[in-house]
Amino acid sequence: MSNFNPEQPILQKTEDGSHTLYLPTLDETYHSATGALTESIHVYINHGFNCINHGETIKILEVGFGTGMNAILTFEEAQKQQQKVVYESLEPFPISPSMIQDLDMGYISKQKDLLQILTNMHTQQADLSQAIGKNFMFTRWKTTIQEFNGMQSTYDLIYYDAFAPRKQPEMWDYAVLEKCVWLLKTGGIFITYCANGQFKRNMKALGMALFNPPGIGPRREITQAQKK
Repeated sequence: MSNFNPEQPILQKTEDGSHTLYLPTLDETYHSATGALTESIHVYINHGFNCINHGETIKILEVGFGTGMNAILTFEEAQKQQQKVVYESLEPFPISPSMIQDLDMGYISKQKDLLQILTNMHTQQADLSQAIGKNFMFTRWKTTIQEFNGMQSTYDLIYYDAFAPRKQPEMWDYAVLEKCVWLLKTGGIFITYCANGQFKRNMKALGMALFNPPGIGPRREITQAQKK
């Protein structure tokens, strides 16, 4: 999720009972303390995946694979809706696959089939596309958004799940956001938990139409931006 190499993260339970991971170096967690599972569903599924026009195939780019929570939730939702998805996730510093076994990811951890698919996502060879289940093509690129060699107007949806601007300002630079907009198709959506003022001003300057659905816990709002 950045150009630094983090130390081994520490398990931390959130308010909804699901685990997140904590990085002492940044003094930052991968998810909201209100609830890792709750946040992923609210931000990336309810205000991301379920808000775009569902054509024959949806192409998604995730910046920050992390624990894989967003990916497995999207897989589950795609199966329910019988929706074809091409899912690409960027993660230069993947966590240890063994740590997944220790993570309590709510109901996902209680379903052996979903937990196995999540484990497969973590252990799959990087930079190699592979079909997972029905109608779901998955690739985990071991690279940063800055170095990612994507094609213009490729993605219907971008999940932007980098650490907060105060912790990783380089992930929210104008040039990085400009690249994300360049990667989106017209009408595509960029969704993130972040509602930082400078970030929103940058997205407006890039011609994006901004919407701010309510956040969860202490966050008053999140950001959904659509490419005009």
